[in-house]
Amino acid sequence: MLTATESDPRLACYRGRITTAAGPDRTGRSQVIAGFAPRTAGGGVAEDLYDLIIATDVLAEGVNLQQARHIINYDLPWNPMRLVQRHGRIDRIGSEHREVFLRCFFPDQQLERFLGLEERLQRKLKQASAATGVGEVLPGFIGREVNLTETREEIDRLRREDATLFETGGASALSGEEYRRRYQSQLANPELREAVLRLPWGSGTGFARAGGAQPGLVFCARIGDHSRPWFRYVPLNDDFTITCNEQGHPVVIDDTLSCLDAADPGGPETPAELVEAVYQAAFPAWAHASVTSSPPGCTTPTRPTYSRPSPG
Repeated sequence: MLTATESDPRLACYRGRITTAAGPDRTGRSQVIAGFAPRTAGGGVAEDLYDLIIATDVLAEGVNLQQARHIINYDLPWNPMRLVQRHGRIDRIGSEHREVFLRCFFPDQQLERFLGLEERLQRKLKQASAATGVGEVLPGFIGREVNLTETREEIDRLRREDATLFETGGASALSGEEYRRRYQSQLANPELREAVLRLPWGSGTGFARAGGAQPGLVFCARIGDHSRPWFRYVPLNDDFTITCNEQGHPVVIDDTLSCLDAADPGGPETPAELVEAVYQAAFPAWAHASVTSSPPGCTTPTRPTYSRPSPG
């Protein structure tokens, strides 16, 4: 069967210039990415092999694709922040483009059916959990409240083509790349950079947000020779005890953007403040957060049960 690039003369320039990326890196994904963006992902030494790359979310984070200018989403993630992460692959420092473009195909009716199905399944599983008196009625599922309101609201904003969903008007709208930009901008100050580099291991601080935001603790650590930092967020109750789920297990959140969101003071005008109760809560919280693989006693809630609490 002829492909469209072989049968349509308008697409002749793309013959042999299309590739795919999916699955683990052992499939040669790094070489494919370098061939697609040789200047930014291939270190400037890779051969320019491809003009189009069709990929799963394996390219949504940690990949330097700013040589590209366009992203076309053929799926719509239930959490639109995933679109922000994808956009951050090309909207990065070092881009040669004055504008970059994010386009979406919106499977409107199909998505609504999926959301309705998820809601019904969650409700039935929760009813089964309550009827049998056990917390887990299927492997990997623990009964939880059904709350897809936030997801539906964000999807409705996408349906209305509300561009503010992707703007940096607040901490929850920031992508990983935008946090990196802020970090690099601050470290451009040589005095501040020197002060940060001279901090001892185990340093920490705190701040208070207006409006009675939920308190919490964010931990950032380096493990062994891994180059990427390790983040954990432990929400606290109003009395600074560790928040637990319905089964009584401490809540530990390992999503990087959620951790960065919780640790964001909002701006330099927010003063440093670490009350004694929060300082004392850090020790038992670290005992739970330092477990890297979520065993019994440390669970990571899904997005519907987490409303982006802020630290105190």
